[in-house]
Amino acid sequence: MTVDLSDYLGETIRVKVTDLDLMNDGFNYINVDDFIINFQGPYDVSPNILKANDYIEANESKMNTRYRLTYHAMSRYNWANDPNGVIWYNNQFHLFYQHKPYAANWGPMHWGHQVSTDFIK
Repeated sequence: MTVDLSDYLGETIRVKVTDLDLMNDGFNYINVDDFIINFQGPYDVSPNILKANDYIEANESKMNTRYRLTYHAMSRYNWANDPNGVIWYNNQFHLFYQHKPYAANWGPMHWGHQVSTDFIK
């Protein structure tokens, strides 16, 4: 299915996709083949992103850092998985990964993003 939203250019819209909980696990699953996005605004204006960033900021000082990795890419706080989309752009590596800032286990999550020139510093 393709949805043309060109009538809403310059407007703020929210698209809500719902389906059945076919696996009876409390989550809905949507398979998406392709997103074509031409977003030209600030990346962090979403209320969900602001909420997650505030949660990380408020809680990362409580984290036990004893077993945190020193030379590997990690999320700032809680669960990260499935690193992918590593690209080289503007003289930096960009790494994207699944991130659940609210707990240390799998569940509904965000996309994390890290930028580095060598993934060590």
